[in-house]
Amino acid sequence: MNFLADVIIEIVRGSTGLDEGATDYFTDDGLVAAMRPCDWGIVVMDPGGEDLRYSRFSFPNKVGTYLSAGVPVLGYGHSQSSLAQVMQAHRPGRFISTTQRSELEHFSWRASRFLLHAIFFVPIFCGCAHTEFNADEMRARLWQLWSVK
Repeated sequence: MNFLADVIIEIVRGSTGLDEGATDYFTDDGLVAAMRPCDWGIVVMDPGGEDLRYSRFSFPNKVGTYLSAGVPVLGYGHSQSSLAQVMQAHRPGRFISTTQRSELEHFSWRASRFLLHAIFFVPIFCGCAHTEFNADEMRARLWQLWSVK
């Protein structure tokens, strides 16, 4: 580990009372295991559309982490963002693009009442992961485009 990671781990241990095994939370498997009991994963991406060029081509990595943990996504962002595109195409949770506080409060309240989400979303997660996060397929497409293989 590097110095910064060591400092972050010490801060987390000190503020949460976590023991030496707390470093497990900083591995991919540890993070996924820690997220599994969560009801929702929250992703916010440029809701005001201040940098649409960035938000159209960038994609928040935490969406894939939530999906791998079986946690549905509460997405909040601009309607033209990459997050909006994936959320609308695959529906791995709920998405909203408003900037109105009352609508956000209602959206959050409705999400908190949706109790069967884990069972409901599992087949959706699998389809989304296969389509959007299939590294072998993406690599093959790139190689074909670049005439590498």
